[in-house]
Amino acid sequence: FLRYKGEGLADDGKAEAAVPILQQAIALQEKTGSGTTPPLVLFNALGKAFAYLGRYRDAAATFSRAAALQGGTTGAASASTVVGNLALVNAWSGDYPEALRLFREAIASMDKAGVPADDAMRRVNERNHASALILAGDYPKAKSELSRLRQRAREVDGMDSNEYLQTTIRLAMLARRMRDPAAGQPLLDEAKRLLDRKAPN
Repeated sequence: FLRYKGEGLADDGKAEAAVPILQQAIALQEKTGSGTTPPLVLFNALGKAFAYLGRYRDAAATFSRAAALQGGTTGAASASTVVGNLALVNAWSGDYPEALRLFREAIASMDKAGVPADDAMRRVNERNHASALILAGDYPKAKSELSRLRQRAREVDGMDSNEYLQTTIRLAMLARRMRDPAAGQPLLDEAKRLLDRKAPN
């Protein structure tokens, strides 16, 4: 119950209220040694709440602890997502080399575990890896990765999917960074059309 309450608050923009609830859930599980939620999941939720607050050092420490708990019954996709979250925090805090290293580690772990190419968590990691490449200034690799992901989203999920929208937005961001309005404006226009279509009437 505490986990879902904490996650709900964080996702609702109330991360400051979520942090003590998630910390309470972790403390309770550590004290009793019981609970149906894997500790990795609780630490991952707490790390995300810290990240929402901009407390990147606390987020990184929490995600690192979550990553150390990988194994057991935790799936490869979920475990690699924790590493991907740690990578994302490093990207936000400006440590791009470490962020890219961790993203490569997360994706390689999924490869080793045979996680399918179209797994949702895998594609989030790959998309965030491309975003980190943009921040690091490696525009050619970012463009190649995002173009591949966008084409795959078009084929598998359709042009109305969130995955297609997210990759379109990131390609538009990349074009802006590259100061290429000829490429960026059509992408922005398409992203706006997709967002308008998703907006409630």
